[in-house]
Amino acid sequence: MAGLGRGRLGLLLLVLCLLLVSSAVIASVAEEEQELGGEDDAGVEDSAEEDEVQGDDGDDAPQECSGSFYEVIKLSNGVEMPKVGFGLAGMKGEATRECVRDHLARGFKLMDGAESTEWYDDESAGDELGKIDSVKREDVFIVSKIHPTRLSFEEAAKSVFEMLQRWNRTTYLDMVLLHYPECGSWIPNCKDKTGGDWKGAYRAMEEHYKAGRIRALGVSNFDVPRLNELWEFAEIKPHAIQNWLDPFFQSRDLVEWAKAHDVAFTSYSSFGMQWQFNWVKKNLVFESQVLRKIADAVDQTVTGVILAWLIKKNIAVIPRSTNPEHIAANAYFLEQGYADEILSPEQIARIDALDGVFDADPRDVCERVYNEGRCGDDGAGGWCRATCAGLDW
Repeated sequence: MAGLGRGRLGLLLLVLCLLLVSSAVIASVAEEEQELGGEDDAGVEDSAEEDEVQGDDGDDAPQECSGSFYEVIKLSNGVEMPKVGFGLAGMKGEATRECVRDHLARGFKLMDGAESTEWYDDESAGDELGKIDSVKREDVFIVSKIHPTRLSFEEAAKSVFEMLQRWNRTTYLDMVLLHYPECGSWIPNCKDKTGGDWKGAYRAMEEHYKAGRIRALGVSNFDVPRLNELWEFAEIKPHAIQNWLDPFFQSRDLVEWAKAHDVAFTSYSSFGMQWQFNWVKKNLVFESQVLRKIADAVDQTVTGVILAWLIKKNIAVIPRSTNPEHIAANAYFLEQGYADEILSPEQIARIDALDGVFDADPRDVCERVYNEGRCGDDGAGGWCRATCAGLDW
């Protein structure tokens, strides 16, 4: 190859890579009718008609065609997962399609979806993906999650086939997670279907993995006891877990478990949205004076500070946005090394110290609680944790 110019050599390498991908996809299709009742795949119903949840390498897996530009996490099976992706929760139809277009145009690869049609619209995402000729299947990393109403071997097996159809009739998914370990009463469509067999569902995922239809396995919203139970049960150990994590809720037990077991951790609701829907009723992240001061000091937004903080901890993140300016700002963090020098060790430690330290009540109310010596009262002190501890947040 010494006589080839750099451009022709690069083109030749790309062609070879695409040939490897094509052969792997063909092998996967050939197996499809022989595993897990593949004949049912042809009769999948439209996901828009399904009623689902509210509120993200088998031998035949495609070969990696990634470059060194992107921040990635190498999973325990060798698959490279982008460290920064984008979530698809909270939007439908044209909003989903536009979100996919805008993120892919900015270089994002990882899309985090789910079967939960009250929160997600994977079908619109898949349709839009199929319309963008410049983006090939191997250029993106598709994540989806099995709905908690389908926690059984049979239902989970069918679920994956339906996901393949939903995502533009792809022959493989890059990662599939169990969305929840149970169908809990707090999930609207689980009210008459509580419980479920997450072990059976995971076993079905393992079979799809062996057949090359899933490249990596994982779970979402599992606590440590259930993760330990899964680790003992699983024939194919999980490659990734996903959970809520932000500066005020750092899920340290789960992060430590993942690190100890060589499992990738993906953070969702990293910018504080979960606080708006629980007892606090406000976004602690964007109200934090500590985070604002750090952002000003490093010439970043608060979201930029959080992205840099998570990336430095080797935690994947999937921010959701439909704002083109926010998408463009988040895209800087796709680049390998971009986040490395943004935060000092002292600033990282200051963010670490925010875990669980905040005021749920307005600052003036908490100052009165403190001044009146009511921090030890039931309720009052819990709503003013930071002020009562004499800490900034």
